[in-house]
Amino acid sequence: MLLAFALSLLAHLAMLGSGLVSFDRVEMPDDPKLRKLSAKLQSMQLEDEPGPALATTLLASAQGGARHADASQPQAERKKSPPQRKPKAKTARLAASAPLAAAPRHVASAAVAETPASAALAAIPKPAADTVKPEKPIRRFPATARVQYGLLASGLLLGRAELAWQRDGNRYTLVTDIQPVIGPKLHYETTGTVGKQGLKPERFEGTRDGELRERAYFDWSGGVLSFGDRNADKSEPLAPGAQDWLGLGVQLALRGDDMGEVPIQITTGKKVYHMLPKPDGETDFETGDGSMRAVVVRVKQPDEMYEFWLAPDFANIPIRVLRVNKDTRYEMRANLIELAGKTVWKQPPRKLNNESKR
Repeated sequence: MLLAFALSLLAHLAMLGSGLVSFDRVEMPDDPKLRKLSAKLQSMQLEDEPGPALATTLLASAQGGARHADASQPQAERKKSPPQRKPKAKTARLAASAPLAAAPRHVASAAVAETPASAALAAIPKPAADTVKPEKPIRRFPATARVQYGLLASGLLLGRAELAWQRDGNRYTLVTDIQPVIGPKLHYETTGTVGKQGLKPERFEGTRDGELRERAYFDWSGGVLSFGDRNADKSEPLAPGAQDWLGLGVQLALRGDDMGEVPIQITTGKKVYHMLPKPDGETDFETGDGSMRAVVVRVKQPDEMYEFWLAPDFANIPIRVLRVNKDTRYEMRANLIELAGKTVWKQPPRKLNNESKR
């Protein structure tokens, strides 16, 4: 929600060490088996307007709320609803006397329910109560987004993280702030341009308690990737489609199923990797109040594996990032998704193991 949080971030978490035994353990469900993909992972269109335009088109979640226009349909293509006819006097009197509590959420009154447009809305089936999704998928990637995550290691709660995305025209900024329960505050920021091929990073920097620790600069005209920590300056040829670890999750979200056939050059600022992410199936992300459909993208290395769980109904936002090696499991689990300034999903509070034993 991001090879970012699988490569560099998760490496930083490993340094927290001995303090883990005193942390709360979160009761987590077992990983479900992967199913075959029920649909192709769609690439995202960029939202034409800044945040407020998307905010008015986001669809209500399955947990209730007002219906809005379909965010995937361009404004110009939406047909205007036919003018409503005035109800007859008898109908109006009946509507006025009908108890509001008996009306469905999306029907303001019995008189409105008799119009053709609202009758069509009433015929649309609602998602199952245990399914967490908009009534229609969000197909346009917003101009602003914010995702909050819980950080865990083998079920132990380590802290929290927040990813913030902002786009202005073809320029973007992506910021991740990490606050461990014990340890330094980590801040990562990348800037660049975005277009039909997704992200094209230009500058990446990471700090620890405000001190610069790692960096990477993408010289696209010269074809050079410069990177290093405080004490080293390295460089190597810059490959087409190269990414910094912070932007990889957003790049996967934007490109969808079109992830290419060659490994992607990825830098953490200290090191460079070449990895080929591919959708491996789909599963359910348990939220504590229903499940959210997730497409699992895996990247396998000789001694470890990374997983990115993308939510296709929520603009492919990464909702879980997992790193597994022979000793430990590190993961980030989303607990809030905010698109264009509007919270479209928020996880209910989870019970800690020590609470359940009381």
